[in-house]
Amino acid sequence: MNFSTLLQKKMLFRGLFLALMLGACAYFIQRPRTFWDMLPYMGAVVELDHADSAYVHRTTYEAFKAHASEKMQAAMIGGHPFCRAVAGRADLFQQQLPFFRVKLLYVHFSRVFYLSGIPLFYAVLLPSLFAFVLTGIFVFRWLENYFSPGFAFVLSGALLACEFNLQAFRVASPDALAGFFILLTSYYLLEKKRTWPAVLFLIPAVLARPDNVLFAAALLGGLALVQFKADRKMAYACLLLLAATGGLALLLSRLSGYETYTMFYRAFVELPVNPLELNVQFDWDTYLGGVKKGLGLSARVAGMYLLVFGGVLLVYLRRIKLRSFEGIWLGALLLSMLGRIVLHPIYENRYMFAHLLVILMLLLIEAGKRFSTRIPARIQNSIFNIQDRAA
Repeated sequence: MNFSTLLQKKMLFRGLFLALMLGACAYFIQRPRTFWDMLPYMGAVVELDHADSAYVHRTTYEAFKAHASEKMQAAMIGGHPFCRAVAGRADLFQQQLPFFRVKLLYVHFSRVFYLSGIPLFYAVLLPSLFAFVLTGIFVFRWLENYFSPGFAFVLSGALLACEFNLQAFRVASPDALAGFFILLTSYYLLEKKRTWPAVLFLIPAVLARPDNVLFAAALLGGLALVQFKADRKMAYACLLLLAATGGLALLLSRLSGYETYTMFYRAFVELPVNPLELNVQFDWDTYLGGVKKGLGLSARVAGMYLLVFGGVLLVYLRRIKLRSFEGIWLGALLLSMLGRIVLHPIYENRYMFAHLLVILMLLLIEAGKRFSTRIPARIQNSIFNIQDRAA
């Protein structure tokens, strides 16, 4: 296949993939997942420009009722005593917003769409769709380095259609946006072997979801440790960024107005309608009960994690060194997952989709490298990117 034909084939499949992504976006925005957190995220966007709690409450619920389906309204307004209580009183709704305004990057990004004239209901969905398109482009480009355009098209579409991805992209939440920056970090570190852009993308990942500080801290600490002799300047930069991301996460939690344990209590012990009036005191029995509850909620997705990490252990870890970028990345992921047990003990797919996506791509690429030499040359050219890899 000559260069001109290969380029035309690449452009064809890139165009088809982009069209597929945009079609999926149109479907997602018309059929978002029922997710109560959408309402306080809408309220957090309005609150940036209006301090009056009654106005924030009224604007949020009017915008929601104008565009949400009857099924969404029934579930998110009247489906639970908590939902009904918060929908009926502006002061109770206002007390929920600090838990959501800490997702600073997502809330302000949604505000940009809202101020541009897009209805509030869709303004909080668009960051997820924006991240979906960019995630798809990077996944396709990454796989295109190793597979033919047609095969990269099929694999990229299959990966993005996985249930753990759809959970993140069809909801009004910061998960997709944060995951996109984790993907960028992974792409530049593992594929491009460029440390500077990789570590800098950790900052917006933490701004979108402060709990990403666990992965950021583990990755930056590992890079600083490994590169201390080879690149002292890079090691010091990683340590500086480690302190910066830790301070940023702490600052964001303080901006909420609630203590860290109060946020844990709300997420894993009890969902109060009036958190400002609670006097939550730390005790080990309650805390350990919350950890147990969070891990129990995660049990339904445990099969996905066991399958993926089992594949990594059997196929991938055998060939990498712990001091390589791949080893540091995987070590940081495992350490951050252990750290979650203490701080945020839940492993929903939408929180971890970028890591799962990267691991699956690494497994596909490794499998491609192993089998590319065992099949006839004419089949190799139709599946693998022989020309670019040779170059």
